[in-house]
Amino acid sequence: MIISQVLSKAVIKKKRVAATRYKMVKHEKDNCLSDRAVEFVLTREISEMADLTVKNIARALDVNPSYLSRRFLLDKKVPLGEHIMQMKIYRSALLLIMNDSKELTVKQLAKNLGFCTTSYFIHAFRKLFGIGPGKYRDCIKWKNSF
Repeated sequence: MIISQVLSKAVIKKKRVAATRYKMVKHEKDNCLSDRAVEFVLTREISEMADLTVKNIARALDVNPSYLSRRFLLDKKVPLGEHIMQMKIYRSALLLIMNDSKELTVKQLAKNLGFCTTSYFIHAFRKLFGIGPGKYRDCIKWKNSF
């Protein structure tokens, strides 16, 4: 009887170790999914930014959009939709800095990046940088004039 108890404890321990390994591998795989989503967002061309949504990213990564959003929030501590919006705003800041985009208006920039309205784009830009995109461009121009 004692031998059977020892054997059953050993079997239980093996099962626990296997379950822990499975959870670790699954977590690494899911974390890798979040990293792949970040990479997908970062590697998009400007022309593709307007169509960048959670649904499109999930389709490209061949996963369910709800699952991708949940995993992303767990791994990166920020909602995927918010991450996408921040990347669009950072990309717009880079476009505003570039010399060849001086003729690009804020309205055109908002439209190219897929924002519904220019005012929402300006609000999101101001929330992230503390100033509007027009002032941001003017500050860059002023700094570069020296």
